Amino acid sequence: MSARLLIRYRAAGQPVEWGTEDERGRALAGPAHAHAPPADAIAGAREIVVLAPTEHCLLLSANVPARGREQLLRALPFALEEQIAEPVESLGFAAVAHPSSTGQLVACIGRARLRAMLDDLAQRGIRPDLVVPEAIAVPLEPGRVTALVEADRVVVRTSVDRAFVAPIEDLPAWLAACDVPRDAAGRVPVSVHSDTDGDTSFLGLGIAALPASDEVPALRVLARGLRGAPALNLLAGEFAPLHRAAPARRLWTIAGRMAAALVVLALAWLLLDRWRLARDYDAILEQMADVHRDVYPGARVPPDPAGRMRADLRAAGGGERGDALDLLARVAPVLGATQQNTLKQLEYRNGTLEITLLAPGVAALDAVRESLATLPGLQAELASATAVPQGAEGRVRIRSRAP
Repeated sequence: MSARLLIRYRAAGQPVEWGTEDERGRALAGPAHAHAPPADAIAGAREIVVLAPTEHCLLLSANVPARGREQLLRALPFALEEQIAEPVESLGFAAVAHPSSTGQLVACIGRARLRAMLDDLAQRGIRPDLVVPEAIAVPLEPGRVTALVEADRVVVRTSVDRAFVAPIEDLPAWLAACDVPRDAAGRVPVSVHSDTDGDTSFLGLGIAALPASDEVPALRVLARGLRGAPALNLLAGEFAPLHRAAPARRLWTIAGRMAAALVVLALAWLLLDRWRLARDYDAILEQMADVHRDVYPGARVPPDPAGRMRADLRAAGGGERGDALDLLARVAPVLGATQQNTLKQLEYRNGTLEITLLAPGVAALDAVRESLATLPGLQAELASATAVPQGAEGRVRIRSRAP
């Protein structure tokens, strides 16, 4: 997608003139007249530029102080209201910094006319990135008027912000009425671009015809002039092109959906992890309940069996068993923090709690030891580790750290 597709629009239903050029402005295809450019030319274009007829566009200059483009476009209709015969609310505006003075160079077109043109182009499979006034692309030379002569009309540009279109036979009268440069003999110097036979006798005696150095098709003249023209794009506001942004919007939509999916997965993982911890905690509580039933046969298991037995031991002076339950209560969250390990046996003797675990491997056993060793006031060591078909079975010894 390296070619720029340039389309010269005349009217609904009429053939368009089209051509393509590369990034350096070298012609690739055309110019040609057709109902629409070939589908491959449209699909392969990096940019589609439509030249709107001079009959439909008006060039103006303005001097509107505005801080931003949106503010400028809102202010222009009120600033130019006295210069325009049509109701300003029916017009669409485009503006850029004036290339030769302060203020802005402005182009305007009827909204309904622009919408009809875009609809007609869309029916031909053409969705432009830019709609530019044709007159802006007519080359302009200092001290001269430029005329683009065609079989049935002539497009004239008299200055940066002044242009008109007229029948060929009326051009002398139009130029006589315009405020345009004149030579020492009072004649209007006109650079004539024409793909006809070069006859300029129709211009009359009051015009000094200065034929262009190269006679090329009108579309090529406009393509060359467009490269140095102000970037006046009539596709603004409600007419701003959306089709080129669609792939980016699709990518952002996909990215948004992926991000949402990741959030959902993260929440699901957290819920699953919480469920696992709760399940392991319930298993430890059930083991404590079993111990309570052994110690208190026939008694109802209280909500906190460890607390009940701890209180009874302290009341009976059973300090060692109370210490065992305290130690077990401290290590229980670490033991229940992962689902991959299975608690097989607990044994408390002489101030040391020894637990037997079945883990996926020795590394998992050592990870439990490290987690236990980080608990304040405790020390833990891996007493043994044996390879078994399910992974590794090991004994971890835990005791209170000496003060």
